[in-house]
Amino acid sequence: MLSISERVSLVPHEQVRKELSEPSERQHRTAAQHHPEAGHAGPAYGVPHEATIEAIRLAGRLEALPLDPVYSGKGLAGLIALIRQGRWRNDEDVVFLHTGGTPALFAYQSTLGI
Repeated sequence: MLSISERVSLVPHEQVRKELSEPSERQHRTAAQHHPEAGHAGPAYGVPHEATIEAIRLAGRLEALPLDPVYSGKGLAGLIALIRQGRWRNDEDVVFLHTGGTPALFAYQSTLGI
C-alpha cells in the first residue's frame, strides 16, 4: 500500500498554460538541469510491473485519474519512486504530464483487476 504524504494538487490546464507562457525566474531551466530518469519502465514495453499497477490504483483511488499501464502508469510509478527517494524538497513543485492512453486500460483488464 502506498503512503505518500506529499503535497498534491490538480492544476487546471489554463493555469499551466499561463504559467508556461509567462515564465518566472523560478521556472527558467537549462537543458543541463533536466535529467531523464531510466530504470522505472519495468521488464518490457507493454508489460506492467508491480510499481506500475500500484501507481495506477493509487491515481484511480485518490484522484479518479485513469492511467494506462504502457506510458502514464509507468511514468507515475517512476515519479513515486523518485519522491520516495527524496529527489525533491517538500517545498518544490513537480509536474506530472498525463499523456492519455485510457483506451489501453481495456486491454489490461485482467492484469489490473478492473
